[in-house]
Amino acid sequence: MEKKEKIRYTKEGYEKDKSELDWRIKVERERIKEAIGVAKSFGDLSENAEYTEARREQSENETRILELQERLDNAEIIVGTTVKVQNVDTGAEMTYFIVGTNEVDPFHGIISDLSPIGAALVNREAGDKVEVEIPNGIVKFIVLDVQRK
Repeated sequence: MEKKEKIRYTKEGYEKDKSELDWRIKVERERIKEAIGVAKSFGDLSENAEYTEARREQSENETRILELQERLDNAEIIVGTTVKVQNVDTGAEMTYFIVGTNEVDPFHGIISDLSPIGAALVNREAGDKVEVEIPNGIVKFIVLDVQRK
């Protein structure tokens, strides 16, 4: 039997996906079931746009349910870490929040623990010097502060 790779989550990210799964099963599934029932009452299903749309929604919802169940079944809760660094060359300061791969939002400094910068900053402490190879070359940081949830 093939061992599934763990999906890393912060507690907040796990709860968010769990809430979505519960909503999709308890609320959205019922709404779609009712929409299919109403559409069937219109008669000829071969030319029934409402029925076709409801079945499409049902398919998308069930696919998302399976995806969420798979992710949550293989979840590993990690501690989200906020790391403030200073670029040695430019003096610029950045703050990164390190999370699991399914929670990233790089435009807001929320990066994966598997990204080059995230992986280099995991388990670091204030005062550590870090070199990270990124697509543009190597960037050097000094870790200024670390906060673990």
